[in-house]
Amino acid sequence: MTAKILLPVAASVSVAYVVAAPDEPVPAAAVTELVEALPPGVELRVEEIDGAHPSLAHAIRVLSCPDCSPDVDPLVAVLLEMAKGHLQITCTAPPGWPPDHLHWCALATDRLADLTRGIRLDPRPPRLLPDQWRSEPFLSREDFAVATWVSVSFTPGDDDRFGMRTTGLSLLGLPELRTTRLSERHLHGWFHLFHGLAHVLASTLFARPPGRRDIEIPVEEVVTTTDARAAHRLPPPARRRRVVVRLRYDPRTRDLSVLAPAEFAGREVEWRDQVAAAMCG
Repeated sequence: MTAKILLPVAASVSVAYVVAAPDEPVPAAAVTELVEALPPGVELRVEEIDGAHPSLAHAIRVLSCPDCSPDVDPLVAVLLEMAKGHLQITCTAPPGWPPDHLHWCALATDRLADLTRGIRLDPRPPRLLPDQWRSEPFLSREDFAVATWVSVSFTPGDDDRFGMRTTGLSLLGLPELRTTRLSERHLHGWFHLFHGLAHVLASTLFARPPGRRDIEIPVEEVVTTTDARAAHRLPPPARRRRVVVRLRYDPRTRDLSVLAPAEFAGREVEWRDQVAAAMCG
């Protein structure tokens, strides 16, 4: 029998964006109009925060770092820190298909930024959002581009190796992915692996029966280059390749570690090489 992991699913999930340094007050009628347009199950909250708020304070630190945000004018971070009355827009909904809280929070952020002439900001991971930024309504599970919402980042260690993790799967109610001890030559292929695995996990979540508070995934999961391209809503590759990964769930951090399959007999670095080569193929 195939070993399984039972992942708990929260009763609700949330996403938040910021309209920073608005020039105009928020029209109450605009918020009311947005709330009245929400689909059943989606809740919208707009609140005023300052630069010391945890989500914005972290964003200011990242945006003020030239190495972390080389394309951002350093004066932007100064403005965010000094300005008052930033707006945090939060949408909450039950997890599952469709993830309407993502679309409606983006739409509300875009609308309120237009009306207040504020700066659109995604606090996690910190990035400035372009004008007229919003997602299209979600029409089908097959067309859901999970990579739009889930980013993959890496951090260097002290031994010339890298750690890698996702940010954004928690917006869907799923654990974030992580791994360690990657060499620089692995990074490109493992970016594809993590996005492909995110697509597989999101598809499993969306297929679960309504109201069920958990999902079941195999300990050893198959990820293909088709999954990696589907994460970006791209057509399948001319040649489909597959890899097998072993997952380990940490209930304390709610992360999924990505490891070599139990039966892999070689050195771990050889498996990481094989994964990188296959996912880049």
